[in-house]
Amino acid sequence: MHPNLATNTTAEAKPLTKTHVTTAEAEAEAEAEEAATDAKPTGKTSRYLREIDRRDILSRIEQGEKQSALAKEYQVSRAAICNLNKHRDEVLSRKDGNPLAKHPKKPRPKSLKAKYGRSNWGMAPKETEAQDQSGLFEIKSRAAALLLTTLRKKQATVSEFRRSSDRLMRLVMEEALAYVPVKTIEIFLTNQVKSDGVTLEHPPCAISMEPAGCPMLDLFRQMEPDQPTGYVSFGDIPVSPGDSRTLDVQVKVYDARLPPSLNYHNVFLVDHVVTSAELVGAVVRRLQERGAVEAMISLVALMATAEAVEKLHATFPTLKIVVAQVDHGAEELAAASTTGFEDVAEMQSEVTTTDMVLDRLEQVYHGYMPATISMLFPLF
Repeated sequence: MHPNLATNTTAEAKPLTKTHVTTAEAEAEAEAEEAATDAKPTGKTSRYLREIDRRDILSRIEQGEKQSALAKEYQVSRAAICNLNKHRDEVLSRKDGNPLAKHPKKPRPKSLKAKYGRSNWGMAPKETEAQDQSGLFEIKSRAAALLLTTLRKKQATVSEFRRSSDRLMRLVMEEALAYVPVKTIEIFLTNQVKSDGVTLEHPPCAISMEPAGCPMLDLFRQMEPDQPTGYVSFGDIPVSPGDSRTLDVQVKVYDARLPPSLNYHNVFLVDHVVTSAELVGAVVRRLQERGAVEAMISLVALMATAEAVEKLHATFPTLKIVVAQVDHGAEELAAASTTGFEDVAEMQSEVTTTDMVLDRLEQVYHGYMPATISMLFPLF
């Protein structure tokens, strides 16, 4: 072999050997980095099921569904589902507990960070937190006060009254939809920029206390056109209030658009004015027979009497009540009756505010509409 040829061959072989060594070192370093990454804790947090989820899983296991499919659906391990099934008696014995509670308590979720700082979408004001504890949400805004003044005004024309009632209904319905539990989500402001927001934990559905032509139900359909709705009708209703406490009120739910079970929905029971706790209670019990959870039912109305609110919370402690105003007229009349007839007469107009507004609503939306509503009420 020619010496020069041998030299060139050797010279060319050297960089090949160096390249081979460099690639091997890179692969070794990559494997070391991968092993170090695997050794790091993932920081994954456990997901705890709510009581309503636990009962649903146990029910579906009893019906023959596979535990592996349920574990995938609820995003928990199969071992968690197996362990839950082993303790089914303990879980089912807590049927009277809060269906939205989690055991053990779920750790506080990490705040989502947006490009422009931390958002406070999920933060509730102290006033709302206090109202959450009582289950009553009475709207205390200037807008609600202005609209309620028009509804109670004696000389309000039909157009004024209807315009104000429509606006107040929307205000109350918006507050009711925001009063139920929400969860934090991540949204895209642009293709690159993210931010945080909130959405409802469960889909809503609305049921009217009126058999047909309920403006609040029509409003809900405009606001949530894809969500189910229905209405109820009553059988023979006792005339005297005393009878309504002892006799069962027959309630039928017309549910052409309602799901077979209401256990996963926030149910909004809508009405203009609430004066009878017995009728509302009968509807709530009927909805519970269809799977509705008491803590996920909200009674939504423009006004409610204080007596009805008190009775409902005594019977259904976790029921939510969202109204623009609670009428304390009956309580004030009882207090005034001890001071003399003149005081009672002076308060008579305040005591009948609820009935007067209810009559006006029925006249405006369902009956004959005169030039002014005041013509219908010569005593006021």
